[in-house]
Amino acid sequence: MNKCKVLMSTLLAGFAALTAYGQNSPLKAEIKSAWTSVHNHEDFSLSTELRNTGDSEILIESMSCGYSGWIADHPSVRVGAAVACGNHTLVKVSLKPGKTLRGIASVRVVLAPGKEQNESVTFRLALKDETPPNWSNAVTVNVTR
Repeated sequence: MNKCKVLMSTLLAGFAALTAYGQNSPLKAEIKSAWTSVHNHEDFSLSTELRNTGDSEILIESMSCGYSGWIADHPSVRVGAAVACGNHTLVKVSLKPGKTLRGIASVRVVLAPGKEQNESVTFRLALKDETPPNWSNAVTVNVTR
């Protein structure tokens, strides 16, 4: 019985540490939309910022035309490549403490068929390779059909 309690306590402490680790990430993401209303199935742009709030350098894998590895926390939101260009290769970008990396992300909202009314969609973005995801602030857009 004592072994079970010790094992359970250890597991709970481990999960708590993982949760705290994700919340204290030095990489902060912020997104902004110039659009308050968008059309269903049409691309629109978001301004993105990655800020290193920590004390050490962070290496971010990026595409040469702009970092693009974003995911969304809403199932109707699709994130595409940041910028189209001819020479799109993988590079590593160094983000020193206190520095900010700015970019553009192309986003599309794809609402399920069936409803004929507009919908408000609130979502956040995170870099695809972060585990657990370090979500940005939330953005809300009104989607017209």
